[in-house]
Amino acid sequence: MVTLLGLNLYPQQIPNLVPILEVEGENEGDKLGLAVKGAGDLNGDGFDDFLVSVGSKDSTYLYFGGNPIDTIPEEAFFPDLIRIADDFNGDGYMDLGILEHIPYEPGRIFIYMGGEYIDTLPDIVIPPDSAGTAAIDHRWATGDLNNDANGDFVFTDFNYNSMRGKIYVYLGQDTLDIVPSFTLEGTVGAEGLGLGCAIGDINADGIDDLIIGGYDQSEPAPDRYHYLKIFFGKQDFDLDSCFYIDEREIGNSFGFSTGIQLESFDVNSDQIDDIVVRGREVFFGDTSFNPTAVDMYYEPIPGTTGRSIPEEAGDINNDGKPDLLVSDPSLGSGSGVIAIYHGGSAEDTTIDGIYSLGFNISGFGSSISTAGKVDGTDRDRIIVGAPGFEFEENRGFFGIYGDTTTLTIDSRHQQIPRLFKLHQNYPNPFNPETTIRFYIPYDSKVELHIYNFIGQKVCTLINSKMKKGKHGIIWNGRDNSGNRVSSGIYLYVLSAGNRTEVKKMLMLK
Repeated sequence: MVTLLGLNLYPQQIPNLVPILEVEGENEGDKLGLAVKGAGDLNGDGFDDFLVSVGSKDSTYLYFGGNPIDTIPEEAFFPDLIRIADDFNGDGYMDLGILEHIPYEPGRIFIYMGGEYIDTLPDIVIPPDSAGTAAIDHRWATGDLNNDANGDFVFTDFNYNSMRGKIYVYLGQDTLDIVPSFTLEGTVGAEGLGLGCAIGDINADGIDDLIIGGYDQSEPAPDRYHYLKIFFGKQDFDLDSCFYIDEREIGNSFGFSTGIQLESFDVNSDQIDDIVVRGREVFFGDTSFNPTAVDMYYEPIPGTTGRSIPEEAGDINNDGKPDLLVSDPSLGSGSGVIAIYHGGSAEDTTIDGIYSLGFNISGFGSSISTAGKVDGTDRDRIIVGAPGFEFEENRGFFGIYGDTTTLTIDSRHQQIPRLFKLHQNYPNPFNPETTIRFYIPYDSKVELHIYNFIGQKVCTLINSKMKKGKHGIIWNGRDNSGNRVSSGIYLYVLSAGNRTEVKKMLMLK
C-alpha cells in the first residue's frame, strides 16, 4: 500500500516494484536529481551507466552500473540538465547533450562526444538563441530522422516569442554543427509549438518520425486546443510539411493545459511505434498512419493532476515487451508518484505497479528515465529524480527501481567489453550502391555477407582480420560473379568474434 502524506493512494501496489538503490543529496540546496538519464554502457564493462544532475553545483554526475551499483560518481560534467544521450557521429560510442540551466534566460548546450576514454571537456558548445527562454521548460528527443545511422536530436522552446514556440533540429554527422540543420517557429501568438516532443517510427517505414505537440491559446477559452504535428522521417528530412492532428476535429481531447508531454515506442507489441500523450492517451502507429480518434486510454494514476510525464521504461519485467513509466510529481501536495504499465495488447490499460516515498518529499518523479540493465540482471531498471527532497532543504534525491520477480544475472554482461554495432546501410533504399558501416570493440576476424530474402548467399564483402574501431564498406549491388542483383529485400550479416548482427536493406531499380 502506498501512502502520500497519510493519503491511501492506491491499494493495489505491486510488491515487486521495489527500490534497488536510493541516494539522498549531501547538503541543503543540492537539488540532486534535477535531471536523470540512462546513458548506456559508457565504460564498456557490460553494465549500463546513468547520469544525475545536481542543481546547486551546475554539474551532472556520471555513475557506473555494477553489482552492486556504484554510489560514488566517477566524473562530473558541466552543466546541470542532462537531456540526451545518443551516437551523434556514428562512431559506436554514446555521446551526451547537457543543457545549461539559467533561471529566466536561455542556456548553452554542451555536447560531449564519446570515445575510448570519457572526457569531461565539452567537444561542442552550442550557443543559445538570443530570443529563447529558460532551458528548464524545453522538450528534447533523439532518433535518426534521415536514416543515415547517425543520431539526430531535437529540442523545442514552447515559450519562444510570446509562446509562439520554436523547433530546433540538429542532424547528426561526423562533425556536429553548432548551427541547427532546421528550425521552425510558430506562426501566431500563443501557438505553443513544441509543448511536447518525441521521436519514433510511427508509420513503420524504417525511418524515425518527429512528433511535436502544442497548445494553441491564441483564442480566448473555450476555443483553445491541443494539437500534434508529425514530420515524417526521410533521407532528405525537412520541416516543410507535416501531418496534423487537432483535438477539435477528432472529437477526443488529449494533453493538459500546461503540458502535452510525449513519448513514442511500441505500446501494443505490433512492432510499430505509437504516440503516448502525457501517459494517458495513445495513438497507435500504422503503415497508413491517419488516426481519427484516440486509440487507447491508460488507466490514470488515482488523484492525478493531469501533469503526467511519460517515458519508455525499457523491459522491466523481462517479457520481451517495452513498458511505460509515468510520473506525476505534483500529486499529493507535491510529494509525487510513479506508475508502471507493462507492455502488451491494446486491451491492457491498467496500472501494474505504483510507488512513492510517501514522506517529506517534493517532486518525486520530476525527472524519470530508463536506466537499462544497470545492475547486471536480465531486466531493465528505472531511475527517478526528486530535486526538492526534504521540502525546504532541497537536498534532492534519486532512486533506481525495478521488478525483482524471477531475478537472474545475465551472463552477457560479463562478456561484452564494449559496443558492437552494425549500422543501417545508407542510402536505403539504394541503387546502384550503398554503404554499410559498423563498429567492432576489439581486433577480430570479421565476416560480412549479403543474402537474398530466401537465405541464399549473394556475396561476401569482408572475410578477414580487422582492427577494432569504426569501419565502412560499399556494396555495388553485384553478386560474387559480378552480376547485378535484382530489386528486392536483402539481408546483410556481420560477424565478429562471438557476436552476430543482421539488418535488412532494399534494392530498387
